[in-house]
Order: sequence, then C-alpha cells, then structure tokens
Amino acid sequence: MYKPSLKKENLHSQGSNRADSRPIKPHNLKKILLLLVVLPAFCFAQKDYCKDISNTISTKGFVTYKSPDLKYTAVLKQLSDPIFFALQIHLLSDREHADPSGATVIFEDGTVLKDDSIKVVSAQESSDFYAGNVGSPGMAHTGYYLLQAFFPISKENISVFSAKMIKQVTLSDQQQNVSSKEAAKIMEYIKCMDAVDH
Repeated sequence: MYKPSLKKENLHSQGSNRADSRPIKPHNLKKILLLLVVLPAFCFAQKDYCKDISNTISTKGFVTYKSPDLKYTAVLKQLSDPIFFALQIHLLSDREHADPSGATVIFEDGTVLKDDSIKVVSAQESSDFYAGNVGSPGMAHTGYYLLQAFFPISKENISVFSAKMIKQVTLSDQQQNVSSKEAAKIMEYIKCMDAVDH
C-alpha cells in the first residue's frame, strides 16, 4: 500500500503527486456511496423533534402545546383540568358530510384504534360554481370540505401511539394513508408531549 512520505525533501517531488492521480478503488467507492446514503438518514433520525413544538398560554393560564400541522395529522396537548391530549386528524373531501362522526387510526403492525363517538367537524374549504354552456345550460357546483377531529391520547393507548407508526387515518368514511415520514414525526411529537406536564 502506498504511503506518502512525510519527509520535507519529498513534499515537492514528483512521487508525492502519485496518490492524487490514482483512481478510487471500487471497494472504497462503495464505502463513500454508503456514507452518502446512510448519513442523511442518521441525521434525520437524530433530529430533536421536541424543538418543533410550539406553546401558547390562554387567558385562563392554560398552556397548550402543538406540533406543526403535517399533511393529515398533528398533535395537541392542553394542560387544563382535565388535561386534553389528542391526535388531530384533518382530511379533505370533495363532498359534504352530513353530521359526520367516528375516527379510526390503523398502525403499521395492524393495530386498530377506533372510536365511533368522536365528533367530526365538516367545513367547506373552497367552493367553485361553473356556468353551463349552450349545449348544457345550468350551473355546476364543486368544492372541498375539511373534515377535522381529535382522537384522544390516553393512559390506555399512549403505549400504542408512542411505539407504533401510523399507517392510515379515517374520519367518518373518508380515509387517507399516512406516509412513513409523517408517521415517524407524529410518533416523536407524541413522545415529546407525553413527557410534558407543566
């Protein structure tokens, strides 16, 4: 194996440039590529998600902790009496839901948490009217509705929420698959908030 000399008289010799012109060996290239792939994943795993959580204080003195809103979920904990701790689920639907209720959370290992008594709020997010044309008189109406509900996180289910990745969420009859990236963040936010009691 070539070792460049550390002697002063050899630093400027032609032989000292041999290491610079040698091609990278395939096994070294594999190591470099592996580092480039693994290092970002390691950094992602090491992020302190607790720093992403915001907190506000109400006029009554209650502190509310909230994670960032992700595509379909967020986490909320209010230190009131009693403490309110929940997974916020928000889904878009292209139709109106009359008096919707019920929420289901399915985890990657097949565990299912379901509560049919959860009240789902449905509010119109956007509305578009289209005028008819000569061959089709009249008007058409389309729009999007935001379905939103809070699935309680309790002593009975905290071990599931803090150890398992969410795969799918359902509000009423509207369901969405949750990405593994979002699921990992939500799990970390729940762990952070579980540790907060003041």
